[in-house]
Amino acid sequence: MNNYFAITTQNNNCMKRFYFLCLAAILSQLNLKAQEIISVTPGSTLNDVITSDPGRIYELTRGAIYFVNAPIEHEGFTLHLRSSGNPDFARPLIVSDPPSADVEINALFEARGELILEGIHMTQRSTLGVIFERIIRARANDIRITVDDCLFDDSGQTTFRLDNAGVKLYVRNCIISRMGETNNPDNGRFIDDRGNDVDSIVMTNNLVYNITSRIIRDGGGNINYAEFNQNTVANTGQRCFAVGPVETLVFTNNVVSDGAFLGRQFSLDPAEQDDRTVVDPDTIASGNVDSWVISHNNIFRNQVLVDATPFTQVDLDTIEQVPYWNELAIQAVTAGGTAETNIEEVLEFTNPAPLPLGWVMAHHQEMDAPNWDHSGIDPDPILTSAVGDGSIDRYSTYHDYGYSQGAQSYTAGTEGQPIGANLNDFNFPTSTRDLFVEANILYYPNPVAHTLFVRSLSGTPIQGIILYDALGRPVSNMQNVNIDRTEIDFSDLPAGLYLLSLFDASGQMSTRQIIRN
Repeated sequence: MNNYFAITTQNNNCMKRFYFLCLAAILSQLNLKAQEIISVTPGSTLNDVITSDPGRIYELTRGAIYFVNAPIEHEGFTLHLRSSGNPDFARPLIVSDPPSADVEINALFEARGELILEGIHMTQRSTLGVIFERIIRARANDIRITVDDCLFDDSGQTTFRLDNAGVKLYVRNCIISRMGETNNPDNGRFIDDRGNDVDSIVMTNNLVYNITSRIIRDGGGNINYAEFNQNTVANTGQRCFAVGPVETLVFTNNVVSDGAFLGRQFSLDPAEQDDRTVVDPDTIASGNVDSWVISHNNIFRNQVLVDATPFTQVDLDTIEQVPYWNELAIQAVTAGGTAETNIEEVLEFTNPAPLPLGWVMAHHQEMDAPNWDHSGIDPDPILTSAVGDGSIDRYSTYHDYGYSQGAQSYTAGTEGQPIGANLNDFNFPTSTRDLFVEANILYYPNPVAHTLFVRSLSGTPIQGIILYDALGRPVSNMQNVNIDRTEIDFSDLPAGLYLLSLFDASGQMSTRQIIRN
């Protein structure tokens, strides 16, 4: 009997071990299936590659180009794309490639399931040069979209359009630029929720700049949780953070430069008064803002943009600068005791996008506005030549919104850290260089009638000089001059505002405002 039990126990143990090994093998196969990597051949049309098989991760090669000939739709499985290859190469580019000129690709992705994108560059300036309207659309309820280390540019309407309720959107370490076209400032957004209720919006360590309308366009739906932390936002035209009704709001450690720079119309009739503000959250159903945290932010505007804004529009409406905070935001700041942590410090960024002075002037005069100015970054020669007919400059880099370590903002964060985004390519110099001060450069007379004299009293050579008119167009461009003095002829230029930009041998640029009588 004892032998029987011994043998039985031994057999049971063997069977258990056998079952365990079988289970481990099955789990191993499931894990391999869950981690199946699909290396996508450069130059592929992604519509022909992506399937409904669950558990796949599609790897796109850095430095390569991929095409989309219709919105990529997926449902019932997680679609995961990420970059691979040499990290020194540009992010892989996904570009819309319509089969004919009469076909519009209204999004690169139309997500009906979870979507994960890592290290990808996406643009809606198609291979034909046409700018289509959206990059990512959420097309089902309660889905999750996560993007990390991605570059988005050139969409006619928005980066993210949330067409269904309950979406969870997480955006980290990304660069977003040139959303919307300057002749239609009503239509450039980063997020557009179309009035649907939203579960979560979390933005962390992103650079968002050159947006024609606003960061978020809310159509009246409620947002359960919204967190904007450690972002740098620059040059948003009509509005900025028009958050809408939000239950819990966290707005911390952000730098906002020139939000709602087009200003707002002022009317003596309260019914016609434009009430837009830079940070503009709406109330929740209870009207309770105790769950909002608004602290450690820097919001400012550049005086040169203020000076470029006319006192009245062509229709004679008065134009005023937009307040930074709405009344509810002020209530939350007061309730939280965080007023002193929110500062107004004008920062000189390392290599920012040029200020949209020409657009400000054109907008208020109801004239055609100039396009976004890319000065300061170079086109990517591979993308430019390999996409379409090669006639359109395309960019894989972005402007540098680092700032001096000597700035108050550099230690103004919740943990004493620099506020605003801190991306890999940002430069935070130990001091801010100003060539006009450093090289003791004189420019006179100002205002000028006929001739502007530029002198470097220190003898430091000036490598380049560009004079821009009020519409942002270069009217004088002298490169590689290597001189310490020059003259600029204004006699044939119309009266108005101009910008004088000087460059040294390292490419450092400094700018001053010039008035032509």
